[in-house]
Amino acid sequence: MAASQAFSYHEKCRHWRYGLTCRQFDQLLDACGGICQTSARPCHREPGDRLVIDHDYSVGDWAVRGLLCQVCNSWLRYDRATPEWAAGYLADPWWPQVLRERNLPASPPEPATTRVLDFYDHLWFRRTAGWSTGHKKCRLLTWPELVRRFGPHNLTPYTQASPAAIIRGRVIG
Repeated sequence: MAASQAFSYHEKCRHWRYGLTCRQFDQLLDACGGICQTSARPCHREPGDRLVIDHDYSVGDWAVRGLLCQVCNSWLRYDRATPEWAAGYLADPWWPQVLRERNLPASPPEPATTRVLDFYDHLWFRRTAGWSTGHKKCRLLTWPELVRRFGPHNLTPYTQASPAAIIRGRVIG
């Protein structure tokens, strides 16, 4: 893929909304070869003709299925029946593959630690009534709500004993 094409996707890095790093997004883009994963329509040449990130709304924004053209993405909505032409694509979404590679369940149990780091490097603290960032305007979230928002692969138990081992929210080692 040409550098100018890759740059156009990273101008605003919208993939962060879905819990994707630039590297993961580039891997998805390379895997589909710049074509829609359902219609095989070539994309990514003009700003209005880019592939968009398709996710499973029922699981959460982090549950990325793949990359589609805007037309196909608009057809795969949670409030519509699944089109027959998309059955193969929907049978093998990207997000379960990521969880299998990392040996993570889709609904992990709440950790014993009192702090977790999310994808955006925000530290969440366990409170009596839920999880909070400590910010006054932050609404308390239950553990399932936290997992739905960030995904099990984007939440890392945090221990103060090893802060040097944490880089960009991922435990190393």
